[in-house]
Amino acid sequence: MANPNFLDALSNCGLLKFFLALGLQAQPKLLQYLISLWDVNQEIFIIGDQELELETLDIYFITGLS
Repeated sequence: MANPNFLDALSNCGLLKFFLALGLQAQPKLLQYLISLWDVNQEIFIIGDQELELETLDIYFITGLS
């Protein structure tokens, strides 16, 4: 099982359900990439120099987890 601090961080930004999806556990690099885009202070994703505001529900919709 993953590190408890890691799970807490995912839970705090609303991505724990995303991580626990079996398909994504098989793609840890994708999850790591998504987490690396998350700006903790602004609570948005930053891709390059662009800000992308996604709600947790947006991620669930995109991945079919809703």
